[in-house]
Amino acid sequence: MAEISALNIFHSGLARSWPIDDPGADFNQGPDPMQNLTIILVEPQQPGNIGMVCRALANFGVSDLRLVNPCEHQHPEARKFAVAAGQLLDGARVFATLPEALADLQLSVATTRRQGRFRGELLDSTELSQRLAELPSATRIGLVFGREDAGLTSEEVAACSLAATVATSSEQGSLNLAQAVLLFLYELSRQPPQPRRGPGSVLPPHNEDDSELNHGGID
Repeated sequence: MAEISALNIFHSGLARSWPIDDPGADFNQGPDPMQNLTIILVEPQQPGNIGMVCRALANFGVSDLRLVNPCEHQHPEARKFAVAAGQLLDGARVFATLPEALADLQLSVATTRRQGRFRGELLDSTELSQRLAELPSATRIGLVFGREDAGLTSEEVAACSLAATVATSSEQGSLNLAQAVLLFLYELSRQPPQPRRGPGSVLPPHNEDDSELNHGGID
């Protein structure tokens, strides 16, 4: 399963605050996880998987797909498996590196099944929606998935705010890329964010220096 990537504002239980950019922003509700969600695939290797991910995004109303150094994503196999979601394939943006794909996002979540001392708290997929509900309503969120055969590197995980996983069998725990995307989208869609209890602040765009500071180093 893919690794996690984003600005870690929850690392070690610490919350961070910044000046309010928009005085008229709504802080009474958490962010709509589908409306503000970006899906990032890091070096996907199979065009068919990219197509199936497009179909999964269309199923849940997500429209922002970003690809980091992908295989030939316009391959006929990708379009075949996208079915009626070909417009998402056409609109996918390609980036050379993960930091570039994260640059305008305020929080990112790496998906992984591996734990490690530099990977911080590993959330269960069922906990993610409530965690996102703690954020200001306009927060732009990235959900990051890694390579089909190896997931994300430790450096890529360290670039993220949060890490999350799906509980699977210890004997066969790895999920197909499109399956993993679908499961996370389902969890976010079935548990709408609850009202925030107090005022918040608008988070700034992702910054690599913040990520390295909050993770305490890179494995």
